[in-house]
Amino acid sequence: MRLLAQVAVACALFGCAGLRQDRIYGYYSRYYVRTGGLPTFFAREAIDRRCPLVGLPAEAVRLSFGRPDLIEPLGPDSCGSSQRWVYDLARPGPVISIIVRDDTVAAWSANSRAVWRKVPAPPGHEWPSTKASELNAFVERHPDTPDGIVYAMARGCPQPGMTLEMLQATWGMPPRTDSVGPIGSRRLRLIYVFGLEGQNYQLEFAGDSLVGGRECGFYSSPTDPPECRQ
Repeated sequence: MRLLAQVAVACALFGCAGLRQDRIYGYYSRYYVRTGGLPTFFAREAIDRRCPLVGLPAEAVRLSFGRPDLIEPLGPDSCGSSQRWVYDLARPGPVISIIVRDDTVAAWSANSRAVWRKVPAPPGHEWPSTKASELNAFVERHPDTPDGIVYAMARGCPQPGMTLEMLQATWGMPPRTDSVGPIGSRRLRLIYVFGLEGQNYQLEFAGDSLVGGRECGFYSSPTDPPECRQ
């Protein structure tokens, strides 16, 4: 019963209609059987919005992106056997290069954004979505932002380590802001409310670095993280 409840939550979050959603549903079910839980908030957003994420399993990358356009063996190193997976998105869109080491994303990057004409819309969630005007304004203020981060921002993918300004240029200003955690180590919390019954996304910052995220309010479930009730 617990597995079914967890998968039902995943189904509500991401939808279970359509072939791609069915594959995601199946992946979460298998993941739960192996680990007893769902992938992290950042991992689920990356899978749904088609973004790489350091630490994401190779199976999840294939689920999200499909078959690589190019697989380049990099050979063994001190950390294990590595490959470079390359995805050429809707030419002349971004070219995403993912280093997979021992079936896990070890690093990733994008080609120069100077050659992109557009970033194709992700196939998953449409909210929150990035406004081109806000992203372009951010890049003008911060021209040294890595191309991979610009790609993630364009796709609406929150990534650990993003600054507060990056997130606000990605998801906009949150309706609610407060702090959470024990006294002495409290974190800034941004709350993006989108449901009629209080459903929301919560993102936490330590200093100016994004360190955590969660969904709250689905089914008013007792399985919600305790931070959802603070």
